[in-house]
Amino acid sequence: MLKRLFVSNYALIENLDVSLEKGFTVITGETGSGKSILLGALGLITGERADTSVLLPGRHKCVVEGTFLVDLGLKEFFTGNDLDYQEESIIRREISENGKSRAFINDTPVNLQQLKELSSSLVDIHSQFESITIGKPHYRIEVLDAYAGNKSQTENYRKLYNKYTRERKKLEELKAEEAQSRSDEDYLKFQLNELEEAGIGAHDFSSMEESFRLQSNAGEIKTVLEEVGNLLSGEHHSAFAAITEAWQRLKKISGHSSSLTEIYDRLNSVMIEMKDIHTELSLQSDKTEVSEETLVELSAKLDKFNSLLLKHRVRNETELKLLKETWEEKLQSIGTLEEEIKRVEKEVAEITRQLAEEAEKLSKARKKAAQNFEKKINALLATLAMPHAQFSVDIHPLDAYNMFGQDDVVFLFAANKGTPLQPLHKTASGGELSRVLLCIKALSSKSALIPTLIFDEIDSGVSGDIAGKMGKIMQQMGGDMQLICISHLPQVAGMGNRHFKVYKETEKNTTITRIAELTNEERVEEIAKMLSGEKITEAAVEHAKSLLSQE
Repeated sequence: MLKRLFVSNYALIENLDVSLEKGFTVITGETGSGKSILLGALGLITGERADTSVLLPGRHKCVVEGTFLVDLGLKEFFTGNDLDYQEESIIRREISENGKSRAFINDTPVNLQQLKELSSSLVDIHSQFESITIGKPHYRIEVLDAYAGNKSQTENYRKLYNKYTRERKKLEELKAEEAQSRSDEDYLKFQLNELEEAGIGAHDFSSMEESFRLQSNAGEIKTVLEEVGNLLSGEHHSAFAAITEAWQRLKKISGHSSSLTEIYDRLNSVMIEMKDIHTELSLQSDKTEVSEETLVELSAKLDKFNSLLLKHRVRNETELKLLKETWEEKLQSIGTLEEEIKRVEKEVAEITRQLAEEAEKLSKARKKAAQNFEKKINALLATLAMPHAQFSVDIHPLDAYNMFGQDDVVFLFAANKGTPLQPLHKTASGGELSRVLLCIKALSSKSALIPTLIFDEIDSGVSGDIAGKMGKIMQQMGGDMQLICISHLPQVAGMGNRHFKVYKETEKNTTITRIAELTNEERVEEIAKMLSGEKITEAAVEHAKSLLSQE
């Protein structure tokens, strides 16, 4: 139940703080006074989107706050969302001038989806646009499910349906991937064969490039090696002979000091190193042979390797190897995909079977509830001066499952005897639709166990005795729940347990919307004004008193 509503800096509302109670509360006011603004503010705490246009000009932040009495049945929601459960819970929305919106439940930040989930169990707002939504299939199904008390069944079905859609999407993606893989199979095999023939993964192309360089320069390398060998240890003026002579002379004096010994040892190391170098030069010279056949073979392999680098736009052998491994994995995955597809197909088949069972249960529950729903709607319509009206619920199966099951629910209506039944949203006049919608809300809201129901001019298009009867139904509804009705009809206003008036005031060249609860005397004046206009007549006053005295 909505216990308190606080609004600050919203549209034309500067500061509004109103306490509400259980029962039937009526809100009236002249056209343009701001009744719809009040409803818009309420919409913010039920999760509707907003922008900076809702800000009162010149203000930095808009705040809408509702205090609700929360039933213990919703404690699971608080626990599941890591929120503090309180019997009096506060839902708050803040809209700043930079367009940012923040939502809170008991001072804990939440997202709009969480806000909607909680508020949908606390308050139901019937706007003037609901006459349009009655034409939408999901709305009619939700109305019937609410009346039938199918909440747990619909929740179970939707969880299963969400799983069903996920698995079907997964299956479609796997099949698309397999089809693409099959079409790519020959291409992949060709590319892999080309890499394998080139020796990618089998040869070390860095070593091959070095061998090619050696072969390309073998003649020059052999000549230089022989020349260096002669310089080191040739017959005439060799470096080795000179160092040997120096070593022998130094040996004679090396024992005279440690520094001379150190020099002698170092020169000895040089001699040993030179012998090793000379030996290695001889070996390298012997191994260096010019082979045109080898050179041609290496050149062909390296040309192929470099062309593959260019073709696949990679930089080196490592990246070519990675490309090869990727293609090998793709080829291998084609067989794996077949197994995965079979597994998912079995999963989809099982979920479809379960879904069919749940959809059938829902359909049976709806058909059973529909019979009683029709009777009660027709009975209520008879009390609203429509004794010959016929209301019927047509339920027929759809070709495919959707998030509501496999049913299409159509509300059929005929206002007069002998008139064929037609879809309600296409055949009913404004006044007829208002009466039918009231009857629907009277039944479905009570069954849905939503503690607060708000009507925005649901009495549009009716007047006189019918308006009084609609007001009586709303008064009765207020005995079981909190009902707030924005109305322009004096007959409805007279039925309210409490009466608030929305009006405008001008302060410092600024127009502000305000709301005030009316006393009995003020109610008489307000209802009389609704009956006769600005000039209140004695007859209007008496009529107003008679409307207020009705039980």
